[in-house]
Amino acid sequence: MEKNPDKIKIIDTRTIGEYIFVGHGSMAYNIPVKFLHSKQKSGSIMLLNENFVSDVKKKFKETDTILVMCRSGMRSALAVNILARTGFIKVYSIIDGFEGDKLKNSESSNNGKRVINGWKNANASWTYDLNPELIYSP
Repeated sequence: MEKNPDKIKIIDTRTIGEYIFVGHGSMAYNIPVKFLHSKQKSGSIMLLNENFVSDVKKKFKETDTILVMCRSGMRSALAVNILARTGFIKVYSIIDGFEGDKLKNSESSNNGKRVINGWKNANASWTYDLNPELIYSP
């Protein structure tokens, strides 16, 4: 992929906060599929980004090869399904996401931490640096 960065596009569908504070793929465009919204009594909820498809279409063509990631694979699967239903033909979910799965081993000091798999744990190219061209702006 690094040899042909223009051939494959990457969308990070996490919230802007996750993208900024947890890190992100160096070349990943942040286009959230859901936004975090406060709810009065029961905490926060995630609501679908109603402009997700149009936001993606501003950056990519329906024929582009696009890899989609989120934290652990759920939102990226949703995003891929949405994009496929609206005409994108080469969209794929990075199933382990950026952070991957939680370790379930009570004997380990990493118990409950996302250290098993995922983009970041695979030592794929990631950063905390922010490129204004890649950060979501409605």
